[in-house]
Amino acid sequence: MGHETDPVLAESLTRMASIPHGTTINAQCLAPTTSFPGPPPFTGPNALAPVDITPFVIGNPGTRIKFASQKASATNTPRLPQDLTNFITAGTITQPILDNPNLVLANAIKGQNITKTIVFTVSTTPTAPLLAGGTANIDFLQGSPVGIQSGPNASAVEMSATFWIEEVQHNIEVPIFKHGEAPLLIQVPPANPGAQAGPTFKVHPPHDIKAPKYISVTFTQIQYMQTVFLNFAGLTWPHVSCATLVPSKPLDVPASAFK
Repeated sequence: MGHETDPVLAESLTRMASIPHGTTINAQCLAPTTSFPGPPPFTGPNALAPVDITPFVIGNPGTRIKFASQKASATNTPRLPQDLTNFITAGTITQPILDNPNLVLANAIKGQNITKTIVFTVSTTPTAPLLAGGTANIDFLQGSPVGIQSGPNASAVEMSATFWIEEVQHNIEVPIFKHGEAPLLIQVPPANPGAQAGPTFKVHPPHDIKAPKYISVTFTQIQYMQTVFLNFAGLTWPHVSCATLVPSKPLDVPASAFK
């Protein structure tokens, strides 16, 4: 029997997924996670590079082809809905956001006190030393190399996703409370107009609260930006998804928060 040894490569993060339309992915993070104080640099002098949703000729990212639907003020394009006036007014879909979807993430944390961030990126095309991972598409998506309808048909050729795990500090107001009453449920309000509300805290003070007071609580939220490259109609179409996730179940506040 041969002698087995541990792989030379250090521990890595792997994301496996199956997309119902006929694609499977295996994405890896071969580099270690990194952490730093404060929020992700979505804006500012050291901001992350903008994310571009503009399609390009397959195999040639330098030939970007802008479409009229990428103009927020346009009202006669094939997109749905055609008129974005209400979204522009609300600040949820604006021209800067279409130019750089990472601004959705920046807007979601504006006004928050993020004390620490852990970040990592998984990709189906990770860098050396090992080129593992990738996507697999059924024949229908890969398309035929010949014929009138030749070429790929929404073939997912590449996927990458960056995750930011953030520690958020917030001061919640605890109202007058008599020890022995049912625990209070206090939700963290939106950090700014248009942002989603934070998690709910289950507060059970260990003693009477005779006047409203503020206590410091922390919670973990996850932000991510995912890009999938879909090939069809002779172009590579970047499909970008951004989201901010907060705990859905109430978080217990320890008694030590009232000392």
